[in-house]
Amino acid sequence: MSYQGWWKNCQQCEIASWARQKVFVRVREGSNPALVFIGEGPGKAEDVLGLPFVGPAGQFLDAAIEAAGLSSRKCIFLNLVACRPCDGVGMGNRKPTEGEILKCRPRLVTALAELEPVVVVLLGKTVQQSALTALSAVDWWGSVPVLELPHPSALLRRGGRLAEDYPVYVRKLKEVTDLG
Repeated sequence: MSYQGWWKNCQQCEIASWARQKVFVRVREGSNPALVFIGEGPGKAEDVLGLPFVGPAGQFLDAAIEAAGLSSRKCIFLNLVACRPCDGVGMGNRKPTEGEILKCRPRLVTALAELEPVVVVLLGKTVQQSALTALSAVDWWGSVPVLELPHPSALLRRGGRLAEDYPVYVRKLKEVTDLG
């Protein structure tokens, strides 16, 4: 996939200097069509393993996908930025800046053009707020159904409300079946 090409050595923004590795895409194979989930950026587990959504938030998302009956569909996971946005010493995650998102935008646009999703799921407020800016150059943007959901990590941070939020999250994911 060409969107992984020269980006492996990208140093266009500060976060590339302390990221362990670039985190590009994770694919759960099934039958088509492709559902593309877009998050903010890699977390600690993703930075170590080199795959998006493999930490606790990814495990939550995988469980929700299974519960929604979408496991037989091809699900693709990626982020607005390919490097872990952290505090500079690798101790804590932070939101990517608009500048970091814009510098990583060509990678995301190329990936989405190659993946040709049938449905896009934007995870979290940062992604939802940045989607128009980051994805406006994608030819099909606006013609593909888009579902907005809270980022799984936001639900996990709420702890006690997870039991209430999880069924709602799964129900919204089931809407994807109707969209795609």
